[in-house]
Amino acid sequence: MDVSKAMKETSFKLLDTFVDLTFEFVDQPLLPSQSNFAPVEEIGKAVTVTEIEGKIPDDFPEGVYIRNGSNPLFGGLKSSKSIFGKSSHLWIEGEGMLHALYFTKGRGKVSKWNVLYKNKYVETDTFNMEKNRKKPGFIPNMEGDALAVLMATLLNLTKSVKWAGPDQPGTSPFSLTRLWAGSGPG
Repeated sequence: MDVSKAMKETSFKLLDTFVDLTFEFVDQPLLPSQSNFAPVEEIGKAVTVTEIEGKIPDDFPEGVYIRNGSNPLFGGLKSSKSIFGKSSHLWIEGEGMLHALYFTKGRGKVSKWNVLYKNKYVETDTFNMEKNRKKPGFIPNMEGDALAVLMATLLNLTKSVKWAGPDQPGTSPFSLTRLWAGSGPG
């Protein structure tokens, strides 16, 4: 038995228990200006976009438009309440998700646009850890009561030693597009 590994695992479990007992996660309401960034479910296969407001120009290039952005895994953004006070996320935080719109133009006399939509979470080590645990892995620490933000930051730094991977992709579109290379809309 590897004693150092067992000690490390035990210390992380104790830290996790402390966080669970001390911090309560609550949904943080979105402001009206943020509603376009509300979280969406991962849909799996591509779906046809049936309603389009406005008109796609005839000379619009065929291809794919990809947007990456935050998309909280557990519903809305979380804030926390604890014995240290309140802390919260910024609305741009959350697990990464790629959203793709595929534009193809029909052939013939009446050329009609066909638009498909597909989305997918960016499966980082942190995403997989949170998905397996079925709860957030880190405490919101971007704004709030000074002591709560400080404690959340220190606890997150301590926890990140275990979860951060050296080859974990960021949310740069250049690193994320490799995840879908060759996958197409289907």
